[in-house]
Amino acid sequence: MKPLLILGGSLAALFASTFLILLLFGGFGADEARSLVESVSEMNPLWVIALVIALLFADLFVAMPTLTLCILSGFYLGPWLGGVVASFGMLLAGVCGYGLSRPFRIEDSSLDLP
Repeated sequence: MKPLLILGGSLAALFASTFLILLLFGGFGADEARSLVESVSEMNPLWVIALVIALLFADLFVAMPTLTLCILSGFYLGPWLGGVVASFGMLLAGVCGYGLSRPFRIEDSSLDLP
């Protein structure tokens, strides 16, 4: 159990560090977020679709606010198209994450899983 807690704590610290780096360098504040929301509303919907899918895929490597991306996808693209795009982006990240981790799987029959 202790190695699992160490791994979980290390991953949490790594993901939190990306947010702290942004704060230290003054990269993203409330004014920047407001201007970003306004500029995205003027973009072509195809670019918004590509951006949402790319950001949800990037969540595989860097911590992203996934729920916020899904909500904003619905806000900009409408509930049906936004839901489909967000679902596809998360599915793509999940399948690629599974593919990347598959070579490292543990094949131990002593785990006694049901």
